[in-house]
Amino acid sequence: MDRIKKRLYRQGYMRADAAVERKINDKPRTVDIVVRLNEGPQFTFGTLSIEGLNLDGEAAVKKRGR
Repeated sequence: MDRIKKRLYRQGYMRADAAVERKINDKPRTVDIVVRLNEGPQFTFGTLSIEGLNLDGEAAVKKRGR
């Protein structure tokens, strides 16, 4: 569950939630698992504006953003 939520967070779903439903079957000794995801709205980053750096610093920041 934590890995699923973490992946959704990385994709921009800041309010992601997941719920697990388990149904235990005694006779065949199996478990049915259903995972329900509620992603919520996806947030995206707009434009990055870099100001106040020298040319070397600005180039380094732009290179890291790619």
